[in-house]
Amino acid sequence: MIWKKIGKGLFLIVFTSVIVLVVFYGRKVLYQYQQTAVWKNTKLEGTLNNVPPELTKNYFTTDQVDDLEIWKKLEEELQMIQQQKMIPLENVERLEEIYQQALMSKEKQHITDGEIAAQIKLLRIYLDITTFVPEAYKNPEPTRLSTLYHQMEYLTLEDDSEVNNAYLQQLTTIVKDYNSLKEFIDTTLPLLGEVSGHSVLVNRKLTTVDTNSILAQIKKNGLNKIS
Repeated sequence: MIWKKIGKGLFLIVFTSVIVLVVFYGRKVLYQYQQTAVWKNTKLEGTLNNVPPELTKNYFTTDQVDDLEIWKKLEEELQMIQQQKMIPLENVERLEEIYQQALMSKEKQHITDGEIAAQIKLLRIYLDITTFVPEAYKNPEPTRLSTLYHQMEYLTLEDDSEVNNAYLQQLTTIVKDYNSLKEFIDTTLPLLGEVSGHSVLVNRKLTTVDTNSILAQIKKNGLNKIS
């Protein structure tokens, strides 16, 4: 039975728009202040004349040039995701490798913030959502759903791009389905009998009307998605 798992975790999925907005605009003010102290040209152009401020110096090692190429590849992949508005499942393994390479380069260069760090974090969130969605109904994880939803909600407030909205809409649909399941468990399932933990003690007096009512609720709310 999955409703105990859903019931416990679903309370974590709360629309905290006001709190998110306050945190978002607070961070935005801080970010704008910090930008006055760094170069604004942080795009990776593949040359040593245009490098991120995280690596601004008078010389570069071979390793650093290699790292620049890795980060340039990361940026190109994110641009492709923006165009496609999604990550095809067949690309997940390849993008995981790019993510790991970019992360290792970031740690090697002791980079903790800036555009490079933001792009690596963004790819991680996209990958997490891409792999979560196909399993959302096979193995419900309300806590993970809550985390991904709020991460994507914040990103969409920061960048109202088509791909961000597409991922947020996917998660919103799953949230609604989980909520529908919880409502079914709380209000309709008891018509079968006594619900206790992972078991339902079916009432022997259950009528055809009761059965049809339960089946109608399952169909109405699309609960057949969750196995």
